[in-house]
Amino acid sequence: MSFKQLLNLGLLHGTDKATSHDYLKIYAKIFERLGTQKKLKILEIGAGDTGASHKMWKDYLKFSEIHCFEPFHLSEQKDTLQQELIDYGVKVFQGNQLDRKDIKNFLEQHGGDYDVIIDDAAHMPDAIQISLGALFPSLKPGGLYIVEDLASATDRQDRIDEVNNNIKKQDILNIMHVKDTTLWQSFQHYEQNKTWLSATLSKKEKDFLGNNIKKYKFFDDVSENWVIKNNLCVIAKK
Repeated sequence: MSFKQLLNLGLLHGTDKATSHDYLKIYAKIFERLGTQKKLKILEIGAGDTGASHKMWKDYLKFSEIHCFEPFHLSEQKDTLQQELIDYGVKVFQGNQLDRKDIKNFLEQHGGDYDVIIDDAAHMPDAIQISLGALFPSLKPGGLYIVEDLASATDRQDRIDEVNNNIKKQDILNIMHVKDTTLWQSFQHYEQNKTWLSATLSKKEKDFLGNNIKKYKFFDDVSENWVIKNNLCVIAKK
C-alpha cells in the first residue's frame, strides 16, 4: 500500500497524523519495509477522543494486531470509545503511561514481542521516559519505538505547573508530572557517554536502553506553513 492510501485512511478517520503533522510519509516508509501484508504486532499509546490512529492502523495493516493503551479519563465518551475500538478489532487496555503498575499489568495481559510501539500520549518528558524505559524491552529484536510531538513535550514541561494544576482540577490520572530529561537531551548524552540520562528511570532501565539501542533518527515535522525541527524520533532495538 502506498503513502497516498495511508493518507486517505488518516483523513477518513481524522487523525492529526494526517492533518496537523507530516508523520504519515515516515510511517508509510516504515511499514513498506516491515510489510503491510504481514501479521505485525503494533502498540500505540494514546487514543485521543476518537481512536482515529488505531482505526487507521487497523485498516492499513489488515492482518496485524493493533493494541491501544490509554487512560480514557479525558474523553467525554470514554466508555463508548473503548467499546468502539474493541468493535473495530483493536485490543484495548485502560492505563496511565506514568504508572509502571499499569504498564506491567498491560504486558502481563498482552505480552511483548511488538514490532512497533508508538508514543502519542501525554507528550511530557517524564511520561516519554517512563514508557520508553518500561516498554522498550518488549520490542522484538529490530523492533521500532516511535515518539511523536517532541516539541509539545518541551513546551509542556516548561508549563509543568499549569499541566499539573489541570490534572488536579479535573481529578484525573492521580499522578503528577515531574521534570525530566527531554529525549533529545538523552540522546545527546548517549552519543557522548553511551549511557542513558533520565531523572525518572531506574538504573536497570537506563542500562537496558544504553545497551540495546541499535540506532535512532529524529525527523522534522514539515507542513506548508511551518517546520518543527526534530519533532518525531524513531528508535531501533538491537
